[in-house]
Formats: sequence, structure tokens, C-alpha cells
Amino acid sequence: MLELKDFSGERGVRLLTVRCTNAWLEKSTLFVELSEDNKIFTNSRERITHFESIETRWLQSQLASQDEKVMIATPDHPLEILTGDVCPILQIEGEDYILSFYRDIMPQGWLIPGGCPRSLDELLNPKLIAVREAAEEILIGDKKGNIYLLPDSKIQLEANLDAWKLESSTIIPINIKEVPLKWEGITALVIRTKDKETRTEGSFTVDPFTGSVALTLYWRIELFVKLSELKIWDGERLPDRPLNRPARLTDKKGRTVALFSGGDNVLSASWMNPETGARATLPFSDN
Repeated sequence: MLELKDFSGERGVRLLTVRCTNAWLEKSTLFVELSEDNKIFTNSRERITHFESIETRWLQSQLASQDEKVMIATPDHPLEILTGDVCPILQIEGEDYILSFYRDIMPQGWLIPGGCPRSLDELLNPKLIAVREAAEEILIGDKKGNIYLLPDSKIQLEANLDAWKLESSTIIPINIKEVPLKWEGITALVIRTKDKETRTEGSFTVDPFTGSVALTLYWRIELFVKLSELKIWDGERLPDRPLNRPARLTDKKGRTVALFSGGDNVLSASWMNPETGARATLPFSDN
């Protein structure tokens, strides 16, 4: 496993998180000190090894402490720094829906857009992670062939239109608004290295099961398109794979209202004819 000093400067990697051994909470601020000899993760396998080594009960106990200063990372209890996520809230026809994607590689499950830093700059400025990940993953269109362009997504969109094999008649820029939250958890992160200190305000969480810190941005995205006309893809695909990872919209009660595959909402699909519909119906009677 490499050390942080191996990635001094602006060298970019596909994944870069740090196994921090000195971090503490003071009120609502998380302080992190990174040393040159801290181990780093540059692939998913190394991260999973870290997850499996976490003493969940110790970290849960520390997070529940009421002391003014609480250690949450020590040499015996390292903490992963850092991931960045965006929770997209799509406003459609006056209703709010959460957009999430199904990840078919570890960790599997329904996730909001997010990921790890790829450079020291992103490591020290975690909002950059969240914005980049959102640009890579969120791909919204409609049945008329329009594509809705998020801020900071132009380069990603232009680079992938051919690979995505989308026939777009119009690219429409859309705006986002950060949703103000009454966040009662960690609201600031201070990262200190040997020659730099950065501070980021936002909504931070510490996962005691993975021993990892995450920043989450909450974006409201207003779309002037009917739900029945919407198309959504997960733009972050594996090489030589089509855009077929599922995406879903859930309402405020967590109910799935739309499920997208290959861009289309499969929940709104109708049967081709009565015969095919009958084949998918159990032949039960009420008697």
C-alpha cells in the first residue's frame, strides 16, 4: 500500500483516499491531520480491506460521546478521508423526486452520484469531487431528443455523446440550487497537511461501518418536462457497456415512482397486446 508522499503535487489518479490516523471532532467541526506517511487507497480492493478492518463499536462509541473534543481516528483506528456525493432532487411538475442509480459493482445497491478524489486538489477541496461525479453520472433527457445539461457537465457531455450513442436535437442548460438544510451533524471539515490547511463548510457524515467520511451536497434541479416524457441514464458506464444501469426516482415517502433502463421508464411501459399481458398474469381465481 502506497503512502501519501508518493502522490505529492498534482498527479491525478482514478481513486485517491487517505487512511488517516489523527482526526477529532470539536462541536460540529471535524479536524483531520494528514501525514506524509499515511497510507493511501488507489483502488477499490484496498478500500474494501479498510472497510473490513473497522472496529464499528469503537467508532460508534466515539461518535456518541458528549465530550467537547472526541478522537475518531487514531493509529489503531484509522479513518478513510474522503468521498463526495450529490443528492439530486428533481423538481418535475411541482413535485420533488430523489434520483439514484443502481451500482452493479462493489459496493452494490442504490446510490446517489458520488465517489472518491482523483487528485490532491480534490482531496483538499471535497466539493470538487461531488460536482465532478454528478457531471459524470447524471444524464437527463426527454423523448423529444433533448439533453439537459448540468453546470460543469459540458466537457463530459461533449466527450461522451458519441460513446453514449444518443441522438440529441437540442442541448438545454439547466440550473441547480443548493438546498438549505438544518444539519445537526458535522457542518465543517478542516484538513491539515504539513504545508496547507483547508476548510470546507457543508453536510458531512462519518460512517461507523466503513470508517469513512463523506460530504453530501443537496441539489434541487428544476425540469420543465413531464414525468411521462422523461428519460434518464447513468452516464458513468464501464468500457464497452451500454447505458443500461438502472436509475430510479423516489418520492418524499421513499416510494419508487419511476424506474429507468436504457433511458426509458419501464414502469410506464404498456403491454404490446392482450395476449402478452395474459402470459404475465397468474391464472388464479377468486374461488
